[in-house]
Amino acid sequence: MTAADILAQPLGTSALGPVLLPAGDKRSPGGVALSTRAGIVLVDAGMGADDGEEALAQASRASGSGRLAAVVWTGPDQGLGERVPEHTARVTADDAGPGHPLPGAGCAYRLGSDPVAVVWDEHSGLLAAGQLLAPGAPLLGHLGLGTARTALRTLAGLPVRTAIGAYGTVHTGEQARRALRSRLVYLDVVERIARAGSTACTSPRAAAADAWQRGELKAWDAAAPERHLLNIHAAYAHVQNRALGPDAWQEACGIAS
Repeated sequence: MTAADILAQPLGTSALGPVLLPAGDKRSPGGVALSTRAGIVLVDAGMGADDGEEALAQASRASGSGRLAAVVWTGPDQGLGERVPEHTARVTADDAGPGHPLPGAGCAYRLGSDPVAVVWDEHSGLLAAGQLLAPGAPLLGHLGLGTARTALRTLAGLPVRTAIGAYGTVHTGEQARRALRSRLVYLDVVERIARAGSTACTSPRAAAADAWQRGELKAWDAAAPERHLLNIHAAYAHVQNRALGPDAWQEACGIAS
């Protein structure tokens, strides 16, 4: 389904309507522009400064008035913040808290104590969740496994009609609810892999390779191998009650390059 298909569908009583903004670099998570009564709300899924500049230009073109009302970060700012005009509202996970109303429609919500947020509009049933809804499986780099599980359980109970994630991921109707449930099952699988590997004193990389060979991750093969590896590192951190170290990012980036 394309952005044009979604825009052709009624989204309830809200003025929210999504326009996907995939970045020029396919490795970039991209973002989504939400058209509201107050203007455009750009939801950033983790774009860098260069991709962000293009996204800001696209977001401005997507609005008849050209007004960019707000930018919301679903995760840490990777450089987009440098490009946001001064008059534009900026909403981070710290700002979002238990609910931060956005211009025109919808709210941003922080996920637990982690620097990650989602945008939810109850009138339209539209959810923008960035890396939590990355293709196939979530990215746990900035979001702990426990927080991700709690968040997905909460979101799975909402009347979601359109769910938008990083890298141009879009799910509608029952498919959206299935995607949330599938990611919950995935978290159980990677936690089980991490517990077994931790008990056997196996490295996360070896545990990931063994799990892949056994077919345990086959149902989520739409996710990039480096994301599975990073997630298993995060699951190890979860079961060992420690923070995710920089070595996890370095190892995952190493197999991506």
